[in-house]
Amino acid sequence: SVQPWSAILEEVRRRIPGQGVWITNISASGDTVNIQGGALDFPLVNDFLLTLLDSNFVTSAVLNSASRVEGTPETEPSVTYGLTVTIRTIGDPDPEFTRELEQRGAIGLVEKIRILRQVEGN
Repeated sequence: SVQPWSAILEEVRRRIPGQGVWITNISASGDTVNIQGGALDFPLVNDFLLTLLDSNFVTSAVLNSASRVEGTPETEPSVTYGLTVTIRTIGDPDPEFTRELEQRGAIGLVEKIRILRQVEGN
């Protein structure tokens, strides 16, 4: 299956709940994306997880770890977190999801899907 990585990364960026949550590392394998990062507090990590689960690109998201980091005279206390996110397999997307892909910038993938639909229809 082909994943629209530019659209997926844009979706993850859009789902970050404002200031106070950041990503330090993203890695992907197949349809799984691992995200590590930090936040100012635990509720912000929870908000990020819930907004990811609300995405049409995501089929599941699990919080693997969350740890409090003590502040120093130069830094505020914070939380480090790790998430595992399972991305929807594209396959033959419905028209609504195709529009969403297009809105997120996956124009090339949307065009490939249209061409394949035309070829299959002939």
